[in-house]
Amino acid sequence: MIASIPKEVYSLEGKRAIIKANASRYKQATKKEKTLLLNELCTILYWTRSYIARLLRGCGKVVYFKGVRFLGEWDSRFSSIPEEAYST
Repeated sequence: MIASIPKEVYSLEGKRAIIKANASRYKQATKKEKTLLLNELCTILYWTRSYIARLLRGCGKVVYFKGVRFLGEWDSRFSSIPEEAYST
């Protein structure tokens, strides 16, 4: 088994922990290792391969939107944009 799986696997917080724990391993892995890792995470998390790959690639990435800095982790994709970004 390639994936590292912490406790509380089936809760939402547990799924976030699994993605964060495996993100650095995914970025440094070869293509064969990425395939094995994605297959294991698909069976554990019951998500699609493309969605898991997108989460693993985006974990820790810095994104700028209208001059506001966001850290591209799993939960920040769904957070609201600060009101300063909308001021005209």
